Amino acid sequence: MNKNNFTFSNLGSWRKFYLVFRWSIVALITPVTIYHGVTDNTVSLGVALGLSAYLIGLSLWTHKATAARDVGSLYLIALFSLLSPLSALIILLIAFASKREIAAQQG
Repeated sequence: MNKNNFTFSNLGSWRKFYLVFRWSIVALITPVTIYHGVTDNTVSLGVALGLSAYLIGLSLWTHKATAARDVGSLYLIALFSLLSPLSALIILLIAFASKREIAAQQG
């Protein structure tokens, strides 16, 4: 299997679970954040939309990097995820697993 054949379909089960879990959380948080941005005076709509866009963008980037086994991007995502140390640790574990997978495929 060459690097172009790395897809979501041939990810290990724990990485698939993580991505599905992450998208589920984003799908739950985004509408709630936007709703509170519209109805409450605690957060402006612009901030709510910006935060939602950031979460969706980061999740999309994480999904693409994980499926493609792009280790460099995964390290950057872990850096952007430092506000959530558990998430950063999981991303690093995914990067290490991807790095081992690429090394095994090459040699």
